[in-house]
Amino acid sequence: MKTYFTFGYDHIHKIGDKVFDKDVVAVIEAPSESSAREFAFEVFGREWATSYTSLELVGMHHYPRGLLEVT
Repeated sequence: MKTYFTFGYDHIHKIGDKVFDKDVVAVIEAPSESSAREFAFEVFGREWATSYTSLELVGMHHYPRGLLEVT
């Protein structure tokens, strides 16, 4: 299942050549939402805002850089 994560204005993460910040929605594929959230804590620590299980809830017009997969 895909889980989508958004970030606050002060949350900036550089992982390899990818930048996760307020203008992007991170996508984590995992067996469940709880396992995706656990992985998000491993990768981003506590510096992310909200997780969503449906892309329809995100409101993509707020994220000009679109979706970015977390690998």
